Amino acid sequence: MNTLEVYINEVERQLDRKVKIARSDKGGEYYRRYDESGQHPGLFAKFFEKNGIYAQYTMPGTTQQNGV
Repeated sequence: MNTLEVYINEVERQLDRKVKIARSDKGGEYYRRYDESGQHPGLFAKFFEKNGIYAQYTMPGTTQQNGV
């Protein structure tokens, strides 16, 4: 997690702007898998919540949705 924090801090410092959105294909990096009680946030999701970063999700394998 420390690497992500360092990266986001560096980007925010260089651009003098706040990271607001992180986009993912919901491959499990941000949330753990479902179980009988639902889906549970992982370390990334907790970090995003703590720092006010909104997580956007696309369908896996659809490069058309990545906004590039």
